[in-house]
Amino acid sequence: MEEKKLRSATDNPLVVPVEDDNQTVTQANPHGASVAMACDLLAIAACEWSSISERRAYRLVTPQANQLPPFLTTESGVKSGMMIAHYSAASLVADNKRLAQPAVTDNFITSGLQEDHLSFGESAALKLDKTLDNAFYVLAIEYLLASQALDLIGSDEFAKGTSLAWKSLREVLPTYQEEHALHLDIEAAYQRLKETQVIDKLLSIAPNLLPNRQPSD
Repeated sequence: MEEKKLRSATDNPLVVPVEDDNQTVTQANPHGASVAMACDLLAIAACEWSSISERRAYRLVTPQANQLPPFLTTESGVKSGMMIAHYSAASLVADNKRLAQPAVTDNFITSGLQEDHLSFGESAALKLDKTLDNAFYVLAIEYLLASQALDLIGSDEFAKGTSLAWKSLREVLPTYQEEHALHLDIEAAYQRLKETQVIDKLLSIAPNLLPNRQPSD
């Protein structure tokens, strides 16, 4: 069997040491374009997701678009408030627009016309991972800004889900007063978004958001 595998047309078989012998592992030799295209499309979707979030964040810090204090600080003109947080969101979205460019459409001829057409699936997957992480940070910034806005409104008469999300962040993070670096609050909001306990609480109010999800232990 091993001899047949070695004589086959399979591309790049793996020879793996097993105890005192070697085992040949046949490669499927597929073309990964379908996976690469899926990753590229998901990266485009994540880019759009982050872009929509950034636009909402922009409206939160822009006095012409709301009735809140400029940049979500009561000392505008002296303090910059959440201005730089929105700058960060815009920068992350700009990065996502670059990452949303398809990888699968690229290709090169190498090794004296010997190599096959490539899907660049690994490149597509790696940039998708970065795009998603950027998008989560943009959402975390919007979460931070929205919570600051709710603090400034001075009321707690909000919808159940809104109140729960707001209070959940305030359990780990106070209102921002510019007494420390803003990136610490952005990171805290990012980590809070990823905590499954918080998601479970939200699903107890609106289980239709993720109907197939089971509560965490």
